[in-house]
Formats: sequence, structure tokens, C-alpha cells
Amino acid sequence: MSEMRSLLEQVLVQCRLAADRVTRTQGDTHGALSESAVLILETLGSEGKVGMSPSELAARLSISKPAITQLLARLEQKGLIRRWMLSTDRRRVSVRLTRAGTELYASRQEAFHELLGTLDLKEEPELLSRLNHDLTWLLSRL
Repeated sequence: MSEMRSLLEQVLVQCRLAADRVTRTQGDTHGALSESAVLILETLGSEGKVGMSPSELAARLSISKPAITQLLARLEQKGLIRRWMLSTDRRRVSVRLTRAGTELYASRQEAFHELLGTLDLKEEPELLSRLNHDLTWLLSRL
């Protein structure tokens, strides 16, 4: 079952990335977001209202600390995230989605679930494997 879950997670990530590339070509209200920026939004959104440190984000997404700092600065300029010092330890910073970031995450989730609404997750793993293959091909063409 964990293989199927892993494969499904790969498919979901590829669907999101494909949607992001399409969005970038059509433009959006927050400007183009890089794949790494989208992954940051997805990670923070999936964590809910709990913030994460830049180091935690960098480790989870396999992004270097200098790169995460630049990405967070861009997302903050776009009004999608907020960074603040923890009151318990002023040396530590936490990152959380803003209202605009939460709304963008929610709208992306809704569109994503609509996209997957017709997929029966109890289908054979071969279906998921084919979908993964097809999405990989789609991504290479965008």
C-alpha cells in the first residue's frame, strides 16, 4: 500500500506542477511563481496555521538555505507569506501563509480536487502508473 501511496503522491505533485506551468503561461494575480515557490506554499498550506522555520522548509524541500531565504523574500513581497521572530526565542524565525497565501492555497486545492474528482483512487496501480507517465510527458512539453 505504501508503494501506491508514494506513486499517488508523485502523480499529485506532477499534476500541481503541470497546473502551475499552465498558470504561469496565462498569468495570475500574484505574478509567476516558480516551482520551488509553489512547493513552499503547498508545504505551508498543508501545515495549516502552524508556522515553520526557514530551516525546516529548506530541509523538507531539499532547497539550500540561501535559496530558501530568497524564495521567502519574494513570497513575502507578493504578500503570500509572513515571517516573524518567535517570542520565546528571538533568534528563531517562523514562516506562515498570509490571508492572501491561504486563499491562493485554498483555490489551488479546490481546482486540484476538481481535476482529480473523476479519478477513482481504488483503480489498479497500472492506471496510476500510466497517469504518472502521461503527466511526466506533459510536463516535458510545457
